[in-house]
Amino acid sequence: MASGLLTSMFFWRPGIHLDTGKSLVGILLIAGALAHFGPNTFELRHRWSPVQAFALGVLFLACIVFIYGGQESPFLYFQF
Repeated sequence: MASGLLTSMFFWRPGIHLDTGKSLVGILLIAGALAHFGPNTFELRHRWSPVQAFALGVLFLACIVFIYGGQESPFLYFQF
């Protein structure tokens, strides 16, 4: 089972939901171009305006509310 999972992760199989191999190549080319021509870590500016910081804080709190407000799931490893 593990070898089948690893094979599906690292090798192309026709059962994947992309139309053709061309779309996979296109996605890889776009990702490669973004990684190559985009700014690297040292070029990024980490200056947050108060509005951006507040918006991220609100989004973070919304995520916490969705996580804790959802249906409770049992602890998985308690069964073992």
